[in-house]
Amino acid sequence: MIEVICGRLIAQAADYGLPAHIVSSAEWPAKHDGIPAYSREGEIYIHETVSADDEDMLVPHESTHVMKQLKFQPYLDLLE
Repeated sequence: MIEVICGRLIAQAADYGLPAHIVSSAEWPAKHDGIPAYSREGEIYIHETVSADDEDMLVPHESTHVMKQLKFQPYLDLLE
């Protein structure tokens, strides 16, 4: 089941035009323990144990961080 969820999240990120990666527990940064995903330098990193409960909003939420990271002007204008 988790492979299906991860596959859908990767596809959803691709629909947004964003690269996304599934990260194993062994490689997951300790500073991000307890969260299902994070973004960095315009890319989304998803923990391999992501819950189905997080699936609907994970990519939309992380995409807002990506827009800020990449200084996407329409998003920054919206924040003003």
